[in-house]
Amino acid sequence: MSVNRIPLVWSLIHIAVLLLTFTPLGLFSISFLMVPAVVQFVKTKPPVFAGLMAINVGLTYAAAMLLGWNGVGPASLMLALFFLIPSIVMGALYKRQSPAHTVLLSGGMVLLAQLLLLFLILYFLGINITTAMRNFMQDSMKIAEEMMQMQVPQEAVDMTIQLMTQAIPVFLIVFSVYYVVVTHAATRFVFRRSAGTIPALRPISTWKLPKSFVWYYLIALVLSFLFMNDTESIVAVLLLNLIPLLMLAFAVQAVSFLLFVAKVKRWSRGLLIGLFVIFGLMFLFIPPMLQIVALVGVFDVAFPLRDRLRNSN
Repeated sequence: MSVNRIPLVWSLIHIAVLLLTFTPLGLFSISFLMVPAVVQFVKTKPPVFAGLMAINVGLTYAAAMLLGWNGVGPASLMLALFFLIPSIVMGALYKRQSPAHTVLLSGGMVLLAQLLLLFLILYFLGINITTAMRNFMQDSMKIAEEMMQMQVPQEAVDMTIQLMTQAIPVFLIVFSVYYVVVTHAATRFVFRRSAGTIPALRPISTWKLPKSFVWYYLIALVLSFLFMNDTESIVAVLLLNLIPLLMLAFAVQAVSFLLFVAKVKRWSRGLLIGLFVIFGLMFLFIPPMLQIVALVGVFDVAFPLRDRLRNSN
């Protein structure tokens, strides 16, 4: 695809992605909502970009009305506007050739701030997201009970709902990270195929968390044992959100370590793909697998395992 055709082609792609989000393909297209806007911002001047965004949203609204999707027009407008600011932030940093980690951090922070602001606005409008989620999960539990033809103890249902609502910050952070990572990967793919340049992240095999994270994780685990019976306290809620985030960070560290081992030992790509498939299946069928993988990441950060592998090779 020629870079010179980007304004027109990516306007059409932007419209298509917005419309597809409200179809069965939405589970796929929704992950790429920011990509067209980022690409257009990088390759156009701000006034042109503003005009393109107005055209994209206007045509999406008109197309939805013509198709008889009355609710899709306003919903697509809100979606486009919501993702516009983080798209501009990422696009502006790409233009400056800022390091990839700076782009991801900035885009993620902006997206997270917008989500928190959205929660705050809805709260002042009298819409309590926590209550809405609790009601949704209660209804989901009832449907699951009917489908499985079994009765789940009400205490277990209440505990699950309480934990899920208290873990909303984790979901928001993971959501923000997921979006900026997918957007970065897709944008780099687009520009690599069109003779453009987007700063790359360092190879995953070189990633290394600070050793202080090990102490944070250990302290959080100890505190979780002390507050395990006091689920309503602020400390317990903080730990409920902090521990999964640290576990995910160390799980990524474990992936980095595996890729480092593969590089040092010169494993074939087929072997590496096979290992990732096996680990993926284990994640699906063995619930404690995340803790096990995170433990590998902890050892990688805490001890000089990589140095020993280099020396032994």
